Amino acid sequence: MTRQSGFRVLLAVVVLAPLLIHTGAYAYIGIPRVGGLNQTSPVEDMVTSIWTNPAAIGQLRGYHLFADVTGTYFRANFERDGEDPITGDQWDDAGFATLMPVPFVGFTGDLGTDFFTLGTAVYAPFGRTTDWPEDGSQRYELTILNMMAVYCTPAFSLNIMDKLFVGAGFNLIYFNFESERSYDLATFFYDLGADLLGYKFPEGTVPYQSPEWEATINTTGSGINYGFNVGLLLKPLDWLDVGVSYTSHVNVSMQGEFWLEVPTEPFALFGLLELENGVQSLLTDVAGLEKVPSRIKGDSKIYLVLPQIINMGLEIRPHEKWEIDLGARWVDWSQYHDILVEFESKNSDLDVPKARVFFKSVPTWDFSVGFTWKLRNDMRLGMSGIYEQDSIPEKWASSANLNAQKIDGLIFYRWQVSEKVGWGLGVSHVQFFDKKVDETSVNEVGSPIGNYQVSVSRLGVNLELKW
Repeated sequence: MTRQSGFRVLLAVVVLAPLLIHTGAYAYIGIPRVGGLNQTSPVEDMVTSIWTNPAAIGQLRGYHLFADVTGTYFRANFERDGEDPITGDQWDDAGFATLMPVPFVGFTGDLGTDFFTLGTAVYAPFGRTTDWPEDGSQRYELTILNMMAVYCTPAFSLNIMDKLFVGAGFNLIYFNFESERSYDLATFFYDLGADLLGYKFPEGTVPYQSPEWEATINTTGSGINYGFNVGLLLKPLDWLDVGVSYTSHVNVSMQGEFWLEVPTEPFALFGLLELENGVQSLLTDVAGLEKVPSRIKGDSKIYLVLPQIINMGLEIRPHEKWEIDLGARWVDWSQYHDILVEFESKNSDLDVPKARVFFKSVPTWDFSVGFTWKLRNDMRLGMSGIYEQDSIPEKWASSANLNAQKIDGLIFYRWQVSEKVGWGLGVSHVQFFDKKVDETSVNEVGSPIGNYQVSVSRLGVNLELKW
């Protein structure tokens, strides 16, 4: 390996790692209807069915305007194994808590017909806001991650003799992200020492995880992408509804910027070489590169695939005051198998190569059950629960790509105040199963090993107008 190629590998690893791992932090953040049964039911007669099953909006007659806002409280904690090599003490726990408002606004209308319903909605069902401590034990993997997918979905439904509804929607998706992390350069230079300098550094001379040897990488990006969803709703009996829907995979492409800040404070290269300009000296004097600033900036392009989804559900009405909902959903996370990243440095002559990194996510099922009690003709009280399998094998778990196995519980209340006005209130809590990671394949880019704990709480209100 030549000196320049060695440092190009360094830049590729440092720049790519936060994207290649952290884009896995893809999770539900909204209820997205607190006046309905749960997040996934494909049979509900609500405007929010534009997302879950567009066929179901065919049950709505007249015109409906629906607005929902949900406050989502996300909390995470990481217990890192081992000891801090600088202090010799057990690592402190690292954690954070963030609050994110999540909106949903939708409209449906039958255009004066009894067989056709048209609708559109803007909502944000997926995303994550992550703000780990800058000096936390997880900093070599992640400090900041902000991700949001905002959907705009026009949809329609055809009513066939009030027994069969067929619908489809087109998803216009704006995807936005920001990530930041630190990188322990001492570890990398130690590994490349023999190739670059022909020297194996003596044990105890490498300043592992020292602040003077840390670089910081920040990446931002955004893009508009497309998908679709289709669905069927069947009413074979007065007491039974059956729904099924399909949401397509999405080929996501984003463009953005990155910057990499390298240490500029004077320090010694493992006691062998005194450097007056930190890593800049390594990149110029040692590696032979020119025009290397302390902050390297450039453009980035990122490509990945979001998974296809099949959603199925039943609504059973054994009594005029009771409804029972059963649901199952299959998410093909295996389509989220790799990420292709291309970089172009704008203020240096570093040639950072594109890279394709593969993931091992697996398809999962989640299952839901819900009960609704009609207190009066204009008032409903209900609860539901969802269990989701884990799509992330242990070796890919990290403080960004967290355990997906969870239980999601929801309690809601809905009151139809008048013929034209209704409102709802709901609260839910998502408890992720703890994941103890003993060995991880992403450890080579700084992923610490330990126990990850995550929970999400939501409180939301909505308002519906009819005419």
